[in-house]
Amino acid sequence: MRRGLESDLGARGLSDMMVQTHSHLFASVPMFVSREHIDSMTRVIGAVETVVATQPYLHATRAWAPESALFDPGPRGGLLGYDFHLGPTGPQLIEINTNPGGALLNTVLGRAHRSCCADAAGLAMQPMEADAIEEALFEVFTAEWRLQRKDAPLKTLAIVDEAPEQQYLYPEFLLYRQLFSRRGIKTTICDPRELFRKGGRWWAQNEPVDFVYNRLTDFALEQPAQAALREAYLDGEVVVSPNPRAHMRYADKRNLTLLCDGLFLRSTGVSEATMSTLLAAVPRTEIVTRFLLPLRDDAAPRSPVALPRLQRAIGVIYRPDTERQSHYFYTRLAQQFDAMIHIDETSALEPLDVGQVWSDREAPKTFPSGI
Repeated sequence: MRRGLESDLGARGLSDMMVQTHSHLFASVPMFVSREHIDSMTRVIGAVETVVATQPYLHATRAWAPESALFDPGPRGGLLGYDFHLGPTGPQLIEINTNPGGALLNTVLGRAHRSCCADAAGLAMQPMEADAIEEALFEVFTAEWRLQRKDAPLKTLAIVDEAPEQQYLYPEFLLYRQLFSRRGIKTTICDPRELFRKGGRWWAQNEPVDFVYNRLTDFALEQPAQAALREAYLDGEVVVSPNPRAHMRYADKRNLTLLCDGLFLRSTGVSEATMSTLLAAVPRTEIVTRFLLPLRDDAAPRSPVALPRLQRAIGVIYRPDTERQSHYFYTRLAQQFDAMIHIDETSALEPLDVGQVWSDREAPKTFPSGI
């Protein structure tokens, strides 16, 4: 498997970066999902798409959408990621992502599987061959482009994320740049702060930008660093995918409260089959406001908070090589704490003494490990 990965990535000029500095980007063993579960997930995705297309659903999601999401430039969101956990009753949909990572990386992994595991080829139930997947991914982006620009030619594209070279999935950005470049689209990878307007067009790294492949996690483009991108998007001068409206329709976690609500689903007019599919696959989800939960009363030892559960420790150093061992431990809330407090919204602490070395830019997610 490793030789297969090194061979495929080496042909793309990425072998050293991917295998040596990103040794945990790929799991060390393959996992196989049954055809039954794949078919089940396919039905759930189809059911979600059916509901998302209804007016009652659109009206409901607008209630908590940011202002930038109310603008509809045409593109629907492009590449989506449906996150399922396998439970006793089958796949459970826990979230939808509008900027998922891993699609091209899994294409590389699929080729490695087939090159090293010929005997297991019958077990690898990919929907299509790796080259066809790459072509399908490219078609996703060109479809987004056509929804806003019709038949105009797509010439330039920017892959945008904060400090992109410091992102752990930066190697996939390079794979996407190769994917677009091989099809004649000049592609740059840049920080949103590098976008600027000149001569009636938007530019990055001294190249004009027609299309932004948005890998930011500021889904509403509300932070100061995204000011230029937000302006370009709302003015319709640049095609942005995924965009804030796509996040409103698919990825806002509050949308799950609609997808698991039988009364709401019935109000959309979808079929009984669609309702049954979603009610079986979307765990009960509720919007929780700020609360105080006492854990020292008589009922606490017998409640769910008394059960051992994994808790993530937030520390100074993030170690992706030992994620599970270093950052998670079992806890029994009722035995360890007097109360649990949930606060809806907080803000980061800022230093009282802003010296010469102070920077208002966000530290890399992997600081200080540098990975």
